[in-house]
Amino acid sequence: MAFSLTGILAVLLELFRALLVPAGILLLAALGVAVYVYLRRSQFNPAPAVKVAGAVGALVALLVFAMGPGFSSASHAQITSIVDYAALIGASIGFGVGAGVVIYPFVQLMFRRTPPAQRAP
Repeated sequence: MAFSLTGILAVLLELFRALLVPAGILLLAALGVAVYVYLRRSQFNPAPAVKVAGAVGALVALLVFAMGPGFSSASHAQITSIVDYAALIGASIGFGVGAGVVIYPFVQLMFRRTPPAQRAP
């Protein structure tokens, strides 16, 4: 049986068509917040936000690794080859990094630097 790349892409488009608008809105909001954070970068403390975004990304990666095979009606017992594990690990890392990058601007808004106290004249 021969598969064409066009046919595979058409099936993927039908699968993800319902998610395109919400994902686009989320990405535009994240981009807007990222631009706001960049323009006011002196007001923010990036270290704790990076830690929180990294923790969220790691949690998403672990969840995708644990639940990923279930999305295709498979189980971890059916993953037998190194290619299967490489694909699952790669997808988990990709989703984790993507979640961390998308959530970082929103988390950064929570970690503002406190202004120094005003001295009385």
